[in-house]
Amino acid sequence: MVSEFPNIQSFAINTSNYASLPIVLRQDPDVGNAAEDKMNEGICQAFQQAQSDYERIGAAICYLDAHVREQLSLAEVAAVVNMSEFHFQRLFRRWVGITPERFLQYLTVGYAKDVLDKSQSVLDTAFAVNMSGLGRSHDLFLSFETMTAGEYKELGAGLVMRYGFHPTLFGECLLLLTDHGICGLAFVENNRDAAFQNIGAQWSLATHLRDQERRPIS
Repeated sequence: MVSEFPNIQSFAINTSNYASLPIVLRQDPDVGNAAEDKMNEGICQAFQQAQSDYERIGAAICYLDAHVREQLSLAEVAAVVNMSEFHFQRLFRRWVGITPERFLQYLTVGYAKDVLDKSQSVLDTAFAVNMSGLGRSHDLFLSFETMTAGEYKELGAGLVMRYGFHPTLFGECLLLLTDHGICGLAFVENNRDAAFQNIGAQWSLATHLRDQERRPIS
């Protein structure tokens, strides 16, 4: 199928994933059967719709990533993939699991972290990502990183981080927390000291306190 979005990088569906679709094959191909034809037609249409939806969302993700500094509105992104805001929002959430606005926030924080890592000031970073001001930068970093942009840039200086080792279905994990929530998670592969050194090195200027009793999640 030719992509509807030739000027935007799109994601191709691996048709091998659909090899188990229950296409009905007649024992006698010369004998017509309207019910079987209708079933096969419906399955093919469902596959084509899924492929079209996948390409639309892939195109939207690529476009958001390429234009993260512009802080596009829902209407602008929906227009890129030729959809109404309402249907685009529903389709995006169905495929990605979060809203387009939330996804853009993830991209924005990621881009801001890259800018901060290049020794830009917090104020310059806010303007570089086209945030409305320091207030929005502060709120986004607290929401996604559980620390302010300034604390992130200063490697956790002045922060108290508590950590503990906890069992999970996937093995023992190390959780690192600030007062605002989880700021780091790693699974213990060889030993606990190595796991802590790997994750704690990112926040080398923070104060780390062992706290096995604090459980942020159930």
